[in-house]
Amino acid sequence: MVEYIVNNKKVLVNLFDEIRDETDAYFIGYLFADGGYHAPTHKRKARMAVSSTDIDIIKFFAQYYQPLTEVIVRNPNSNKERSIVGKLQYSNLVFSSKFSETFAKFGVLKLKKERTFHNIPKKFFNSFLLGIFDADGSISWGHRKDRNRVWADFKITHQSHKFLLQIQRTLLEMYGIPTFVTVKGSNEDCYVLRISDRNIVKSLFDILYATPFNLYNARKFNNYKLFYNEV
Repeated sequence: MVEYIVNNKKVLVNLFDEIRDETDAYFIGYLFADGGYHAPTHKRKARMAVSSTDIDIIKFFAQYYQPLTEVIVRNPNSNKERSIVGKLQYSNLVFSSKFSETFAKFGVLKLKKERTFHNIPKKFFNSFLLGIFDADGSISWGHRKDRNRVWADFKITHQSHKFLLQIQRTLLEMYGIPTFVTVKGSNEDCYVLRISDRNIVKSLFDILYATPFNLYNARKFNNYKLFYNEV
């Protein structure tokens, strides 16, 4: 931890200039998906913030990376432009500009649609991808009565087409997992990386959860276990 005094307040920050472990990789992946970019002004450097309805995850980030900073819990928020209707409280954590150099090194200190990732070690890529999935991914599945089998649909949604293409290439090169990337909808400035083969989805989850790890989205993990037991 490094201590700073900002506006007469003590700030502790757990800075790093390379991915040290699974926690750092997950953290950076989560920011790629749910991290908000604060553009620089004449007084402030560019900064990042993170918001999520998964309040426990944000509280962990605060405790681990910036322990003296309060996590603000806000009432449900909606985004009419993206057809998002908020129903749950969400938490918000703003990071010190001391982290900006770190975030820039990995490619996340940008508007979401401009992001591409860099300097992510291959040995931690599964944790990096788990962070992305927990923030901006989903899996839906069920039973096809006409064929008596389970169907599955794995998705990661993002505004950066280049970023999803990077994920696509890495999954194919490292694990032999094929995916396809498409535009989400005619009226949305978003793209979707998708897998619709249930066995390939199962293989991907074997990779995502290969490392014993206490930090994950519990709701998505429980859904994954239900799916896994049915395949």
